[in-house]
Amino acid sequence: MPRTPRNEYDYAARPRRKVDPALIVTLIIGCIAGGFVVRYAAKTIPNRAVGGVAATIAGDAAVVEMPAHTLEAVGDVRGVGFSRDGSGVFVGDRDGLTLRETKSGKIIRTYDTDGNGVRALAVSPEGQAVAAALSYSGEVRLYSADDAKSLLTFKSATDQEQQAVTFSPDGGGIASGGFDKTVRVWSAERSADDAGGKPGAVFDTTKKTGSDGKLLAVSVKVGDSVAAVAFSPDGKAVVVATGPKATLYDVKTTKPGKTFFADKEAVTAVAFTPDGKTVAVGASGGSVLLYDVATGRKIITIAGANDTGKDANAFGFRPSSGNGVSAVHFTPDGKTLYIAQKSGILQASNPATGKAVKLYAEEDTASALSLALSPERKQAVVGYSDGTVRVWDL
Repeated sequence: MPRTPRNEYDYAARPRRKVDPALIVTLIIGCIAGGFVVRYAAKTIPNRAVGGVAATIAGDAAVVEMPAHTLEAVGDVRGVGFSRDGSGVFVGDRDGLTLRETKSGKIIRTYDTDGNGVRALAVSPEGQAVAAALSYSGEVRLYSADDAKSLLTFKSATDQEQQAVTFSPDGGGIASGGFDKTVRVWSAERSADDAGGKPGAVFDTTKKTGSDGKLLAVSVKVGDSVAAVAFSPDGKAVVVATGPKATLYDVKTTKPGKTFFADKEAVTAVAFTPDGKTVAVGASGGSVLLYDVATGRKIITIAGANDTGKDANAFGFRPSSGNGVSAVHFTPDGKTLYIAQKSGILQASNPATGKAVKLYAEEDTASALSLALSPERKQAVVGYSDGTVRVWDL
């Protein structure tokens, strides 16, 4: 007697679909950079279970990778980043902020967060500083990456948590946003001098200019909680995710510009292409929409790895907790978009065609919450909701 499936993802109990012999699936198991890599490649991907998990992907070809290294943290890992040489990984979790060896996971350095967890973090373009949005206190704290010294604390008028933080391309500015429905752009280079020149000094955003009249901070009310924020490549604008839309703001004038929507879903992640001409809008449903910055026109929609459709091919991953997009990152040449999803999958897609070309996942993985690429873009680090941090060879 055939057994009854335990749940909708119990593929072992389902009838297997016949696979066209022309669809050749190649399994390559090798040891690369100290970790096993499993690849499934085919011209068209057949309905096939991988490790007993289930999902779908739309596309002509895909590769499934296994992680090179796995690190352990505490609770939700909402912030990750690489050190300047890629040998270390910054991990922001429920317990605070640490720098760990990429290969072993051994803690190299601990950064004092006064007992706060980390809601988000960003590493400066040159890798010399790291900014962490702290839970409970609502502060954004700037640290020296090399010696863990607290350089400056950015404190707003409220204590509400900031859940997004990013550096400007030149490293001189920091943008943050959170539950107080406000986006703030801080001057990371000059604030310490104007706050008394002391390491760890607290900078109050009510002070808009320094003694020489130069801008120190900009504060803009945006009408809803801020889920994500990203600088344009020239640093003149930020795109801010609030509710079902992402809006451009001029940093100097604070005036809003074009607005990009996520097709009636919440916007959960944003990123610019390196040339600044396109913005990626990650949606709570799992898709990523690309918009022309100048015209506001939607260019293409990239389906998430768990989205289904007429041309979708079943692939083998069990969704962990929905399909929402947690983070998006373009490669420096703009030819690949990496998408971290709540399903636990890291997806590499071609932004020109919208096709997924690689998937990075493990069986029964937790939700992917944070993502960063190494300086040479040869690895990606992903933080998960179960306290796991995985480093993937790209």
